[in-house]
Amino acid sequence: AAERRQKQAEDLVAFMLGDLNDKLEQESRLDLMQAVNDKAMAYFNSLPATDVSDTALAQRAKALEKIGEVRLDEGHLPEALTSFRASTAISFRLVQAAPSSVVRQVAYSRTMAYMGMTHWEQGGLDAAEHDFESARQVLKHSQVDAASDPSLMYQIAILDNDLGHVQEARGQPDLADAAYRDMLVLTRKLVSLRPDKTDYASELGSAHNNLGKLALQRGELAAAIAEYRADDAIETRLSERDPKNHDQLENKMRVRAILGRTLALVGDSRTAMQDLQEAVDIADEQVRFDPKATESQEHLALYCSQLARLQRLAGNQAAAQALSARSLEIFARLTAKDASNSGWQSE
Repeated sequence: AAERRQKQAEDLVAFMLGDLNDKLEQESRLDLMQAVNDKAMAYFNSLPATDVSDTALAQRAKALEKIGEVRLDEGHLPEALTSFRASTAISFRLVQAAPSSVVRQVAYSRTMAYMGMTHWEQGGLDAAEHDFESARQVLKHSQVDAASDPSLMYQIAILDNDLGHVQEARGQPDLADAAYRDMLVLTRKLVSLRPDKTDYASELGSAHNNLGKLALQRGELAAAIAEYRADDAIETRLSERDPKNHDQLENKMRVRAILGRTLALVGDSRTAMQDLQEAVDIADEQVRFDPKATESQEHLALYCSQLARLQRLAGNQAAAQALSARSLEIFARLTAKDASNSGWQSE
């Protein structure tokens, strides 16, 4: 009876940390995600030491990772790192206990990548690169199985994306281009295997977006627009498939803003302002939906600033001034909340 009750509890916690958490994340309900994750942690803390199975440990690591995600989304970067480090400490023990388990390796690698993302947000390029390389090293012995294991292939694609960003920041566009093309190959395979899976299609869009950025930096505007339009088509299709998914709406918003800025460079100002206005409108909607999400506030401020520039160039000074003032007010509020965020300080 005790084993049955424990199995029921583990199944309930798995649902809380899996399907329920994913649904709340799609709807940007960070408040409810935090409540769910806190309940999961309360359950783990209530377990006697003799009852802590490997399943419970893996769930605890996942709960800590989810708590870190919420803190990262809310802009609480030092607190996010604390959660991710606690999660990796548990995941490391689980990998040591079963070094051939791809599931455990992927989970450990994923949380280390989140640590790298947090360091990246803090402006710590060296620390971010160390975390991403460490996450890749965890998967080193399993990469031969990538062709037959979508979860492993997906995690490698994520790390190609992360390391490509680091190489871009270091002024190594050729290395970044190679990483993004590897990512493109992997995500195309994943989409061909599971065309219904949103995560795979979204990462394929990101690969196109990355290559578009490098093409833009090389001055190859036609190539950049082609890559951005490929991403835009994917993100728009995914948004239409699941209109209540706010994460996906955010992806659509990002590429629409990027496409607008690029079209402005080739002289299509009318379409450029339409695309950027749509990005501002989506960001506005995201902020209204979850006022605590600092990332949405950052996007709104950024796109207001970018649209203001196009309005100035078009001679619409009043509209440009209003957009700039709104952008400045948001960034001032964000930096007052967390002075450690170098990106907000720069903006």
